Amino acid sequence: MNKKVVLVLGIIITLCLVIGGKNYMDKQQEKETQEKQSAEQKIALYIVQNYEGVRKIEFKKLTQTNETGFWHLSADINNINKLNFSMRNLSSANKPTIRSNPDTFHLKERSKKGDEDLMNVEVLYSEGNQ
Repeated sequence: MNKKVVLVLGIIITLCLVIGGKNYMDKQQEKETQEKQSAEQKIALYIVQNYEGVRKIEFKKLTQTNETGFWHLSADINNINKLNFSMRNLSSANKPTIRSNPDTFHLKERSKKGDEDLMNVEVLYSEGNQ
């Protein structure tokens, strides 16, 4: 009888740990997804406020480099201009490192930062939300 009680308690404790672990992992995944969307939105706003003639921004997959921990993101602007962004963490998306290839990027930089918003710009986020 004593072994049965220990076995049942062991099973109950294991189930609680598994269910609790799954809930924790789901919340972590949801938090990371929200942080990614927020970072992409900040970068989209940066693009619109700093470059002229932006009508469409399409983000490619946001990835993190295991070796450095940096996050990397590419954006196709108006289907022909490409910018690459790097940031130490997702919360620093308002100050990313920006790289472009002069052969694939032809947008004119604004003489002074504008206060434009994303209302008239089609933004395709990497997670599929618009």
